[in-house]
Amino acid sequence: MAMKVQSMADPNNLRLSQVLTDVFSRWWLLVLTIVVALFYGTVEPAFFQVSNLLGVLSNACLAAIAGCGLTCVMATGEVDFSAGSAMTIAACTMTVLLNSQVIESYVVAMLIGLLAAAVMGAFNAFLHLKIGIPAFLATLSSSLVVKGIAQFMTKGTTIQRGLWDSEVYTFLGQHYVLGIFPMPFVIMACVGALVLFLMEFTKIGCILFAIGSNQTACNYLGINTRKFKLIAFILSATMCGISGIVQASLSNGAGPLMAESYQLLAVMVTVMGGTFLKKGVFNVPGTLLAAILVTMVSNGMIMMEAATWIKYLVEGIMLVCSVIIVTLMRRRAERV
Repeated sequence: MAMKVQSMADPNNLRLSQVLTDVFSRWWLLVLTIVVALFYGTVEPAFFQVSNLLGVLSNACLAAIAGCGLTCVMATGEVDFSAGSAMTIAACTMTVLLNSQVIESYVVAMLIGLLAAAVMGAFNAFLHLKIGIPAFLATLSSSLVVKGIAQFMTKGTTIQRGLWDSEVYTFLGQHYVLGIFPMPFVIMACVGALVLFLMEFTKIGCILFAIGSNQTACNYLGINTRKFKLIAFILSATMCGISGIVQASLSNGAGPLMAESYQLLAVMVTVMGGTFLKKGVFNVPGTLLAAILVTMVSNGMIMMEAATWIKYLVEGIMLVCSVIIVTLMRRRAERV
């Protein structure tokens, strides 16, 4: 009789455990962000000052915009480690053209900068799809090539905006909409909305996710997976280019080492974002939230004057936990 009662109770306990695990795995990133904010606000009251929060938001936008681009590639099951170089080549191309007065239109120079980033994305796809180099090696290799090109273009120095119209150059990075919202935030919101629509509500997004789930099945169904991966790499590099142009506007110039830290950071926030809302699926809302969390951690560490190694340790632990959670969620989904 006791065994019968136990066997009847087990399914209920199992279902409760599954529900709790599901809720935790979907929302832990948001909970962690709130906890971190409250901790820093308690330790350093200046953390919640409007100026500091706006600064966190502006800095988070750079990783978030680049991360939105990487979401397209990560959805196909590949990894792109060239985010920082795509940001750099777009910003340096635009700034060099404007400073040399070869082109006087900011919009034209910006579009050429984005085109340079898009070409880099196409080159990544060529190395991976045509030559057969694994995506992470292909993107790492191309990032070194582009870094060299940026060094040559800028002669190894940071180019300030110079004689060019400073108001126009700094508009995307330093101005505010309605006197409240920083322009980087507005751009992040627009890019995020665009990529979210593309990935969730269009045929291209559905196919990119399908390729990531089972590329072999997609090939059998007659889907040109190479074409859609090419689109993903180009989109990724272009979005990173937008982030680089915003960074140049924020810092009043561009240089070959300007986006060095974003090479891994963009991948980090994209992977962390895969633990939010969806079960191990890389998504735009998660990427945006992860970018805010990582930037918040860095900002809080600086305010507390913590050692640099502590910052790296904390970020590393968050990344490892995110990878573990994504892996477990995907294994569970495969079993179902």
